[in-house]
Amino acid sequence: PGGGAIKAVRAVNPQCVMLAEVYWGREWELLQEGFDYATDKSLYDRLVDKDNEGLKAHLAADSGFQERCARYLESHDLPRAAEALNFPEQHMAAALLAYTSGGMKMFHDGQMTGRRAAVPLHTWVRNCNETRDARTVNNYAKLLEILNRPEVKEGECRVCETSSSMDGDPSFKNIMSQICWDQEGRALLIIVNYSPEKSTGHIIIPKDTLVSDCTTPIPCTHNFASRPKPAPLSVEPDQQILLLRDLLSSEFHEKDAAVMLGHHGGVWLSLEPWHAIVYEISIVPAHYEAPPRDPTPTP
Repeated sequence: PGGGAIKAVRAVNPQCVMLAEVYWGREWELLQEGFDYATDKSLYDRLVDKDNEGLKAHLAADSGFQERCARYLESHDLPRAAEALNFPEQHMAAALLAYTSGGMKMFHDGQMTGRRAAVPLHTWVRNCNETRDARTVNNYAKLLEILNRPEVKEGECRVCETSSSMDGDPSFKNIMSQICWDQEGRALLIIVNYSPEKSTGHIIIPKDTLVSDCTTPIPCTHNFASRPKPAPLSVEPDQQILLLRDLLSSEFHEKDAAVMLGHHGGVWLSLEPWHAIVYEISIVPAHYEAPPRDPTPTP
């Protein structure tokens, strides 16, 4: 249509949001024409083809581009996500990478219930008597809760650096990681092994990541009205402990902030095929001491 047509539309309705359906890697070209958003077919292709090198490069693109992409895993002229992404674990891993990366989120009718039958546009039949896939429904329920968090909706999202284990295992190239945080210090670390094989490697989060103790489940006694503003993490070893709570499994881990920032090469991980983690990160309050456990009575 060209920029002239877009300007003419906006002259009539300045609030009109223009979305371009894009193919052949021309997303940036259409955005330059004046569209507000462009469908991100390049990301879709890389997820389906398991092009992990291209996927990492795509997710590391400038935030100005990321925020104007419309991410999707299904559309009217593509295979169902449950068919294109062969396993529920792969489906969830792809959804986490696509929908936590900023920009517009697009969901197709039946995608969140695991439908596999393609429905022609001209038919009135929508469900084809397919049974809901309970695992897919549960995974999307968790995903929507994550996408509704302020650090994902309103915060900054950045790709994390990954590197090999000490043995030089190249499987680290399968590990995708990005972190989202907001100005209140709420932070989420997304980690995905986008591979049908076990992968190991190190992850390093950006040094300007902001984290506070606002989400920690550990009791604290300071005055919330005068809570200090979040600040970048400490690079000094053994000075600051972070609590990592996996929102997908509810597991807890403690990590030294300096290690998260790259000390000793970063945080080492060993991930099963398609394994995904979403860590809520909070600072363990400095004054906190774990209460002593009651001794187990002996009979």
